Amino acid sequence: MIKRIALLISFAALSVAVISSLSAQQVPLQKVTINYPTRSAGSWPMFIAKEGGYYQKYGLDVDLAFGAGNLGVAMIASVRR
Repeated sequence: MIKRIALLISFAALSVAVISSLSAQQVPLQKVTINYPTRSAGSWPMFIAKEGGYYQKYGLDVDLAFGAGNLGVAMIASVRR
């Protein structure tokens, strides 16, 4: 009986060690620039998501850039990959 309990405890400790090592690995964030064409209340959700860390939660490093009219189109067209 004691051997079974010791085996279960060692298995649980090993499982915790493996899970913690897997969760400790950091995935590099993908850099993304989001263009917003107007400075109004319609753009607030993007800023709230950035400040709240929601982009980072899903693996994105977001840069919010203001570009109205032709400037916004040029910004999107000049993306380097």
